[in-house]
Amino acid sequence: RFSACQVRVMRTSMRAAAMLCLSLESLYGSALHNSTPAWAEELWRARSWSVSMDPNVHSAWDAASRLWQQEPWSKSCTLERVDLPSDALLDQGMLGIAPFIAAVPLERNQRLRDMLQRLELVTAMGNATCTPTAASSDRGDTEMMTVAEYVEDWLSREVSRNASENRYIFGEFGEEWGPYRDAYVLPPCERCTRDLVAVTIGLGGLHSGAPWHGHGAAFVEVLHGAKHFSFLPPSDPGKKAVDVSVRGLSQLHWHREKREKLAREGYLTGLIECTVFPGELLFFPPNWLHGVTNAGQHTAFVS
Repeated sequence: RFSACQVRVMRTSMRAAAMLCLSLESLYGSALHNSTPAWAEELWRARSWSVSMDPNVHSAWDAASRLWQQEPWSKSCTLERVDLPSDALLDQGMLGIAPFIAAVPLERNQRLRDMLQRLELVTAMGNATCTPTAASSDRGDTEMMTVAEYVEDWLSREVSRNASENRYIFGEFGEEWGPYRDAYVLPPCERCTRDLVAVTIGLGGLHSGAPWHGHGAAFVEVLHGAKHFSFLPPSDPGKKAVDVSVRGLSQLHWHREKREKLAREGYLTGLIECTVFPGELLFFPPNWLHGVTNAGQHTAFVS
């Protein structure tokens, strides 16, 4: 016999429902305890109906699965899921309310996904100069190196507790990156045209990512690996406490060291979160505070 929660798995996105069940069972007490239910593990591994046989995509799920089991927060998914319109643009009202995730066909950006595979990227861009940014909340410090140096050295480094010692590629607008930006198929929204948006490629290793920060509205699409996002609304009373607590810390270490205490003190009641995978498109409106943790040894994404 299936529980009501498991039945929902059959009716909606396999991963979304599995995450929902795990979140509910964690909150209300089930046989979960310190392990993941076998049925949910199987769903995590399977998802064959919506994930291609691309080994890079399956690798992303495997890596995120390990993170999911090691870090209790990473299995939570409380973002709204929407259907992209098949024959129309995303409604402007939809883009101004709250973050959401929409499923997109994997083949939609297959060309760019192929270009950003590790070997392909190093072969084509290894000698190009990049300026990885310090993954701290102010993101002010950059360091110049070749793409090959970053991919072959930094991607495999263990993330430091000190956020300023971690680096990831983001915000590269040089001509060498032009073919990568041009290869990206933009989301279906009225303002998503080449002359109105800034497309940037991002690369990061396992557990890297930007600690809590805020900026304008954005779409994020993961092509390799996975990215866990945590959000707080623009007017949330917990923003100041979160901002103070994350200073000097990587987002991973904020989750490990600060999150539980802030939650007990009532500062995280407005927090929503989810892990975004290949085949999914994330949108968030302006001024939503967010922190990001990469869940893959080679995470490549577009913002």
